[in-house]
Amino acid sequence: MHLSDDLRRRAGLLLWAFALLWACWLALRAGERPPAKTTREERVEAAFVALGQSTRRAPLVLLGDSISAGHAWSAGRGCMAPLNLAVSGAQSDDLLRHLRLVEAAGAERALLMIGINDLRHGVSEERLLANYRQILWRLRETGVTPVLQSTLRVTPLHKHHQALNQQVARLNEQLLAWAEEQGWQYLDVQAVLDGRSYRGDGLHLNADGYRAWGQLLAPILRERLCAGSDQAGQLQQPPGQNQHLHQQAGEAQPDERHAGADQVHDRLEQARAE
Repeated sequence: MHLSDDLRRRAGLLLWAFALLWACWLALRAGERPPAKTTREERVEAAFVALGQSTRRAPLVLLGDSISAGHAWSAGRGCMAPLNLAVSGAQSDDLLRHLRLVEAAGAERALLMIGINDLRHGVSEERLLANYRQILWRLRETGVTPVLQSTLRVTPLHKHHQALNQQVARLNEQLLAWAEEQGWQYLDVQAVLDGRSYRGDGLHLNADGYRAWGQLLAPILRERLCAGSDQAGQLQQPPGQNQHLHQQAGEAQPDERHAGADQVHDRLEQARAE
């Protein structure tokens, strides 16, 4: 009887030890599991929250989605860097909720390109235009001058590219009309890109695309972010740059700001036809 009690005690200890080892193994396995999948909205919100924790200020910011976020923008050596507030996956309503970041940055000018994610995910053109209008008006109310940039088309590698590009063309027509009405700059980024500018997904840009876009933005970046920008003529002109890029980037005199708008409109009409 005494031996039986001892065996039972040992068996109990073994069971407790096994249970403890099992619990430890389960805990280790749980640590190895991939993190739970998050939604686009959660990822975008987290990214905007992280941007809001920064105390950096800059006179010029970029607003948009992954197309703007995917590049390290620079005005050149010795110049302040722009503040990139673009967030991968962002749609117009996401940006609208977080426009306070622009005011917190003390920005005077905002380079804006957004909308392709809205259209790709089924947001109506009416809703997108309404959001866009609110973004522009709120920027103006806080003393920030927007620079409108054409939303980029997708290539034939992208599903339903023709219908999507027709929506993009209509959006860009409205952006151009607002720019002319309000006296804002409108940059036709699409005009400086070609088929070699895109990555294999037909949506995002590669190094060639960003290089062409960067040349288009160079005058604005240097004017706002480089010391001695009041001598912009010498500062802003990269050697051998096409004069078309200068006009699109806003180097014309104020009364010539919209020179070439008819040509831009013609290109947009051609895009709609595609």
